[in-house]
Amino acid sequence: MQDEVLPCGLPTSLIRKLLLRNYPNQRISNEAIVLASELIRNFVQEAHHRAEIEAECEMEINGDDDDKSSCESGSKNAAKSFETDNQNEHTTVDRVKCYKIATIRHDHIAKIACELLMDFS
Repeated sequence: MQDEVLPCGLPTSLIRKLLLRNYPNQRISNEAIVLASELIRNFVQEAHHRAEIEAECEMEINGDDDDKSSCESGSKNAAKSFETDNQNEHTTVDRVKCYKIATIRHDHIAKIACELLMDFS
């Protein structure tokens, strides 16, 4: 029997195990499992977002060079502009957007955990 994967990407068996952890004899409907999976997805997504903000703020304050640099190029991310020099010749300049990708560490999650739990309670 293959385990069904819910819209959030988690298997139903995992959600069922999480819900039955403290009350193993409790009965749970399939609809309750789907709704619980959405709550878990929202919780994890919000935790990632808040921890990412913490990591970015820390990176800017500390000026960390450990984090990866990323440069985007291509039609979507490179801004092309035409500039005119003194002789009215047109040249194309590609401006490539470069940014640092902050690494989310355990301390960033710990920092936002209490506030996140209070918001979801």
